[in-house]
Amino acid sequence: MTDAARNLTKAYIRSIKENDGITPLEADGNLNDASRDLIAAMHEKHGECWLGLINRHGKQNELPLLWKWDGALVYNFGASFVIPEYDQMLADLIEARHEPHGGYDHHRNVAEVDAIYLRIEVLGGHHLHWS
Repeated sequence: MTDAARNLTKAYIRSIKENDGITPLEADGNLNDASRDLIAAMHEKHGECWLGLINRHGKQNELPLLWKWDGALVYNFGASFVIPEYDQMLADLIEARHEPHGGYDHHRNVAEVDAIYLRIEVLGGHHLHWS
């Protein structure tokens, strides 16, 4: 799985370099496939893996906060991260981020996202990159 994570990082860096140095290429199939490969590697190593979205909009709000990967194709931007097992604390952090709290507060927003990223790291998860 370490190889899959390394390959995703390399694909992400390559895609940025080949574009404008700031964002990945549009519809970069190699980058998208590297994210899918990382999901498959996580599943292979742990016997299961779970996906989730940090920013949820529209129909994405109908998805569970975390869902077990069933081997189906993950579409571009279909998941923000992959973790080896279900984690209620992470689900709670994502849910709290999406509860209305009286307007936009930059510091609160940053703190919520930082807490989610840290929890993913503690769980041995990885962020996915899409274009």
